[in-house]
Amino acid sequence: MPTGLFSSKQRAALDAFPEVLSDEARDQHFWLSDADLGFVGRFGDGAVDVALMLGSLRMLGFVPADLPDSAELRAFVAGHLRSNEEFDVTGSEIPERSRRHRLAATVEHAGWRRPGKSDLKLLDGWLLERAMEHDKPQVLFGLTLDWLRVERLVRPGITVIERAVAKAREQAWGETFDRLSLGLSDDGMTY
Repeated sequence: MPTGLFSSKQRAALDAFPEVLSDEARDQHFWLSDADLGFVGRFGDGAVDVALMLGSLRMLGFVPADLPDSAELRAFVAGHLRSNEEFDVTGSEIPERSRRHRLAATVEHAGWRRPGKSDLKLLDGWLLERAMEHDKPQVLFGLTLDWLRVERLVRPGITVIERAVAKAREQAWGETFDRLSLGLSDDGMTY
């Protein structure tokens, strides 16, 4: 069963921040609570970028490699920091080591975690049940994203999810065949 569900253009879109963000989505995911303000404030000049990481994690279930560069969104976040002059709202390159540190701290602050082997095994079982109900890979992919978000697990790479979906679909086909063939003799089964 093929595992590549998406074209390279679709994969790039799934790994990026959306080009258009509604005011409702902005308010829901990028609004900073008092605890969030205290957390992002610890990062000084990087506070806006950390706030964008936090909002992206809440909205997408992961933090894209390229943070949103919308001046409007940066200004919205900086407004929550209550000191627009103090923070660079235009954005800047974050060194990779600093980015990893900030990302790990953001994931921890948000109460999320990266999925481990036991989480992925649990996902496999859950996904098999869904695959018994739905055969469309895009539906299973979307359900997987929802499950990860509910479990507060950072979305792994697209390929990891594609493979899990393909595996679940293959197992579901086998399970369906086994269930339908119960009680049939070899003479009653045609392939």
